[in-house]
Amino acid sequence: VSSWLLGPFQTRTERVADLTGQLEKLSDQSLEIARAQKQMRDWKAASLPPDRGAATAKRPDALDAQRLYQEWLTDLVHLSGFDTASIKPAPQRRFGTSGRGTTAKTVYVGVVVTIETEGRFSQLCTFLDHFYRANLLQRINKLSVDSRESEGDPILKIALEAEGLALTDVPWRAKLFPETALTANVDDKATALPVNSSEGFPKKAPFRIRVGNEYAQVTAMQGNVWTLTRGVDRTYAAAHTSGALVELAPVNPAVPERSVEDFRQLLAANIFIKPPPPKEYRLKVGPLTDQSFARGDSLSFTLPITDYDPTLGKPELEVTSALPMGMQLDRGTGKLNWTPTADQAIGTFPIEIQVKHPSAAKGTEVAKFNVILREKNAPPTAPTPEPQVAFLEQPWTFPLAFTDPETPAEKLTIKLENPPAGAAYDAATKSLTWTPPATLAPGPQTITVVATDDGLPPQSMTLAIPVTVEEDAARFTFLVGAISIDGTWQAWLHNRAQNKRTVVRVGDQVSISKIGGKVVEIGKDFVILEEGDQLRRLELGQNLRELATAKVETAPART
Repeated sequence: VSSWLLGPFQTRTERVADLTGQLEKLSDQSLEIARAQKQMRDWKAASLPPDRGAATAKRPDALDAQRLYQEWLTDLVHLSGFDTASIKPAPQRRFGTSGRGTTAKTVYVGVVVTIETEGRFSQLCTFLDHFYRANLLQRINKLSVDSRESEGDPILKIALEAEGLALTDVPWRAKLFPETALTANVDDKATALPVNSSEGFPKKAPFRIRVGNEYAQVTAMQGNVWTLTRGVDRTYAAAHTSGALVELAPVNPAVPERSVEDFRQLLAANIFIKPPPPKEYRLKVGPLTDQSFARGDSLSFTLPITDYDPTLGKPELEVTSALPMGMQLDRGTGKLNWTPTADQAIGTFPIEIQVKHPSAAKGTEVAKFNVILREKNAPPTAPTPEPQVAFLEQPWTFPLAFTDPETPAEKLTIKLENPPAGAAYDAATKSLTWTPPATLAPGPQTITVVATDDGLPPQSMTLAIPVTVEEDAARFTFLVGAISIDGTWQAWLHNRAQNKRTVVRVGDQVSISKIGGKVVEIGKDFVILEEGDQLRRLELGQNLRELATAKVETAPART
């Protein structure tokens, strides 16, 4: 009776228990599938973009992703404070297959970029922190750090290999992250950001963006005007110009944000140095000098800050004076940059920067200096010299006529470059002097003169003066006789070096080694030569070089 009455109930109960167990298994499987689907959606959202048609290609590529990923890493290297780096693409890797036979295809492509640079531990930590905070399918495959010192804050030699994944069934896109641009200039105090479009960005705040080397948090949106919290993730608010690129910077939800204090503790655990002995730090700024540069150039000046405890973080900088239009301070690196516009007035601009750090006396130091914009310094000028002639063992002079629009002539520095023996500059007469020695072979010589002004920076002009050195024929040319033929006097000049006779008469012009003049009178033992308004008498037996020291008489006026 019991079996007959209770048997069906027992069978049904067992069946219900079995079905309930199967339902629980199916529910668990459904949850696993839902989790997997969500994870796949998240992976696709964080994937690099493959090339067009990658989903159906037998050998898909991600060349666009390679370029975009390399550009993004380059920006991240600069944002982290590294000055220079070698950033190169490496061969791509293809992984995974789905399907079989002719339907088998690659699931994702690995995009690899290598980075080699030198920097400090704080810069490496900043790079790795920002790298993993970004919501991208990426990882660091290799990291090599070489420290040659074990004390202080040494320069590290860093080599790493970063790899991003591009899923092949993700739609192609032209940018790694959505981008827009500023429609107006904003300073480092602005909390409203006007952009030309919000397309591609989240419809609702909050979300993170990057402008230059600054991360900011969008807290509200009013059309294309966004309200911001500036300088998040330990970056610094900076001035940005109209047209500057604004990029979405999605955050990996699995990587928590580090506060300033968290980051200080990370830096304090620097594994590349010995634990430093107790030391009293005293932050110093300087020495500071005025920064002067010319119109058309750019200013790039890094504020010298030393003797602070790096485990307490980097000094915080804030400009407390008015900056001229276009001048910017990178608060992360302490670098001041300015490229003045063409209509910027020249002058002196006082700069005051407040430096905050626990190592500073009372927590603050103030840096004061001037930035001087001046007109571009022009080099000295001089007329092109005519070819010159100098004679062996005879003094030669050449007046120099250097001029400079900014520097008085007496403040010009004159130097000779590799001058011939005996050549010199006479500052009193502002001329070159030279007596070619008898041992010098006749021929062409070049005397090079360099004139330098006292501008900033100094400018120079090089003047090459061609000089031909000749034998002094005047020294060997003598008056050897004078005769009268039919009442007409003639004088005989004899060049002993060349055994050559020259006959001159009244009215002839004599010029030997640039010495001579017009013959105005001939006597039995003399010749009188006129040069300009001067008369010189050459006696029998004298050479023409002695004429240069002969007594000078004034020639009679002629009508």
